[in-house]
Amino acid sequence: MCNPGERLWYAIYSKPQKEEAAQFHLRQKGLEVFLPKLLLPDHQKRWRRVVPLFPSYLFARIDVRSEEYGYVIWSPGVKLLVSFNGAPAPIDDTVVDFLIKEGNTAGLIPARSNLKIGQEVRINGGPFDGLVGIIQQ
Repeated sequence: MCNPGERLWYAIYSKPQKEEAAQFHLRQKGLEVFLPKLLLPDHQKRWRRVVPLFPSYLFARIDVRSEEYGYVIWSPGVKLLVSFNGAPAPIDDTVVDFLIKEGNTAGLIPARSNLKIGQEVRINGGPFDGLVGIIQQ
C-alpha cells in the first residue's frame, strides 16, 4: 500500500466507450489522468482513426488514502478502480511513463508495424493456424 500523501498511477476501468467522459470528469476534479490512444494509419478503412490503446481503461495518478479515491470511483464514466484482493493495484511509474513518451502531447501513439511488403508471415492460432501468407500491401 502507499504512504499517505503519495500519488501513484492506477488503472481505471470505464464504462463501455466512456473513456473520454471519465477522463474529462476526473480532470475537472484536478486529477492527473492519462488516456493513451492509438493513431491508426491513413490506409486503414475504419470509421475512426483514433481508438483507445486499451479499450475501457485509462490511468490516473492519485492518493488512494485521500478524497481522490472517492473522486475516481464516483465519477461519471468510471466503472471501477482496478484492484486485487480488494486493494487498489498501483502501476509502476515506468509503465505509464513509457506510454506517455511513446505518444505526442495529445496522448496519441502512432501505430507502427515492422512488416514489409513481400514478407512471408505464418499464422499462429485460430482456424488458419499454420498457414503461410505474403504481405501484399
